[in-house]
Amino acid sequence: MSELEQQITVLRKRQRKLLGVIVAILLLFYFGVFRTANGQLNRIVNQVRAVDNELALNQQQVEALPRIAADVQRLRNDLSRTRRELPDEPGYSQFWGDASRLAQTLSLRNSQFQQQAPETINIDSESSIGVMPVRITFEGDFASGFAFLRQIESYPRLLHVRKTSVKSVGITGDTAFELWVNLYYRTEPTG
Repeated sequence: MSELEQQITVLRKRQRKLLGVIVAILLLFYFGVFRTANGQLNRIVNQVRAVDNELALNQQQVEALPRIAADVQRLRNDLSRTRRELPDEPGYSQFWGDASRLAQTLSLRNSQFQQQAPETINIDSESSIGVMPVRITFEGDFASGFAFLRQIESYPRLLHVRKTSVKSVGITGDTAFELWVNLYYRTEPTG
């Protein structure tokens, strides 16, 4: 073998070694640096997407705040206009007197007020509300009966007309009304 062939053989061995070293470096770079960095990059990209989504959601909520604030203010105004008194006692006699006078003013006949057994509704361990059911019956023309109902519904204390029955009486055009009204008042919690 000539010297040139020996040099070619030596250079080919060196070339293979160099190629092996390059492949080893590339593998180390891929597994040691590139994959690790790529994984970190993917995590960061996912975090950025999550923050973008959260930001978009927060922006939607911020855009809704003026509308919600306006709704809250409207509801507060409605509440202040419709706020009714919640007395410390049932006050049946005052309600009975006011409703009787109203029935007389509207020319309603046969008005009867029947107080039922009171109930207590526990709101939480510190507060409860008493409920005094009252049955009201009367007769008269429909317009007067309806006016009575409207006046009772706008009574200044907290009450609820929970049932209404309207029936025609005979051929005279008169109407019989039956109302079930709950009067509410403060009580001490039970149990």
